[in-house]
Formats: sequence, C-alpha cells, structure tokens
Amino acid sequence: MKSKFLIKFVLPFLLVIALSFSACERNRTEVAQSGRDYHSPVEYSEGTQLALSSGDVNVAAVAVSGEASKPDGEALFIANCAACHQGNGQGVPAAFPPLDKSPYVTGDKLERLAAIMIYGLKGKITVLGQDYNGVMAPLGNLKDAELAAIATYIRSSWSNKAGPVEEKVFTEVRAKYGDFQTHGMFEISQLGEEPS
Repeated sequence: MKSKFLIKFVLPFLLVIALSFSACERNRTEVAQSGRDYHSPVEYSEGTQLALSSGDVNVAAVAVSGEASKPDGEALFIANCAACHQGNGQGVPAAFPPLDKSPYVTGDKLERLAAIMIYGLKGKITVLGQDYNGVMAPLGNLKDAELAAIATYIRSSWSNKAGPVEEKVFTEVRAKYGDFQTHGMFEISQLGEEPS
C-alpha cells in the first residue's frame, strides 16, 4: 500500500520538481553564456524604451521624460505659500499681500523676488495700494530649483502673465547675501519699493 502511494503520488511530484530545477539551471546557463548581466541596475534616459517579454506576453514600458524630474511649482506653492497668499493668489486683506497682479511678482526685478523668497520679508510694504505690515517667513530651506519653480508658477498664474525664473537667479542671490539663517529678513526698502 505504501509503495503504491509513493509510486502514484510522491514520485510524480519529485519528478516535476527535478525537471523544474533542471529547466532553471539550463536557463541560468543560457543567460550566463549570452553575456548579459540581469543583476545590474537598469539605467533609463529620456526616450529610453524597455521591452519585457515572458513567453507570449510582451509588455512595453517607456521611461519617464526629464520633465517629470523638475519640481512642481504649483504643488510647492500650495505646500509653502498658499496658507498666507491663498490658492487664488489674492492674499488676505490687511494681513498677507496678494501675489496676483503684484508688481513685486510680475516685475523684472527677479533678484528682489528671489531675495524676498529666500530670506523673508518684514515691515511695511504697499501692494496695489494696500498697506501690509507683517512678516513673510524665509523659504531658504528649499532648493534653488524648487524656489525657481514656485517663482515661475506665481509669475504665470491667475491673471499674471510674466515669464519664468531660472534657478541661477536664486543661486546668485544666495552667493551675494550668504546663508539665509544668518542673514535675517529683508525690509522692502533694502530691496527697492514699487510705486503705489
């Protein structure tokens, strides 16, 4: 009875396992002889296409373009700025100035905008005829590319139609004024006021 059980059930099971190991070993030998290294990381670049195949199935995966690696200005704005300046860029009357239609945002003095963003701002400022006297916290802990993405976003959002800001503007401002933590906040009179 025992031998019939072994012959009928266990032996076929062991045979299937042995054949599987044999097939795996054969495939491993073929891969090794092909010279391809399937254990090293795959490197992708813009336009790279990778075809994966398994039997009759062929799946194509396209690498993400370089655009995806750029910081998302809108997401960074929402995370770092919208609480005060609001998601619509209108600010809060008498508390936080608007960014929409603000000459401090849309003007051509990009160094001033970068300095305000990196080092923060304190004291009185007049924006679109309204006086504000508060504090803007510095964003200098963000990377220059992230700050440039925020600046580009606010300069081209809502009714603003100003051009982008390059990362190098922030890099140059940091080189000029030093570490944001030791420099301290600016007052607008130090950076140049816009006429009311």
